Amino acid sequence: ATLASMKYEDILAAALKEKGDPALGKELFLKQTCVNCHTVLPDEPLKGPFLGDITTRYKRLEMIESIVKPSANLAQGFVGEVFQLKGGKIQEGFIVREAGTEVEIRNVNGQSMTLAIADIIKRRKMPNSIMPEELVNNLTLQEFASLLAYLESLKK
Repeated sequence: ATLASMKYEDILAAALKEKGDPALGKELFLKQTCVNCHTVLPDEPLKGPFLGDITTRYKRLEMIESIVKPSANLAQGFVGEVFQLKGGKIQEGFIVREAGTEVEIRNVNGQSMTLAIADIIKRRKMPNSIMPEELVNNLTLQEFASLLAYLESLKK
């Protein structure tokens, strides 16, 4: 059975007990595309929240919630914003730097771009996390526990 068929409370209770295999978790980190938005090594260019030291900030319970329900608690500095620019172009990303005449944002692919404030027609905070909901719904409980075990193994 996959997480899609389980209630959140049941996932939480089971994933807190399940050990998991860090090696399998590392494979899943790549396969589930976590690596597209998250880095785990300090020398990698930052994209979304850095996970190499995640266990210094979050206990397993909070990691489970952050992965299964990403919009429940957005990491500080990683609330996405949508910018509508002159000419109709739309850009989304986290604010990296905001100066008098420009805003530098980083999108989910880790690309930085500088927007001239004069070109911004409208901007708004995104109500949900840039991290998609249901990203781990295709995993079994053992696989999900392995993903957690991998994240826990990063702190040496």
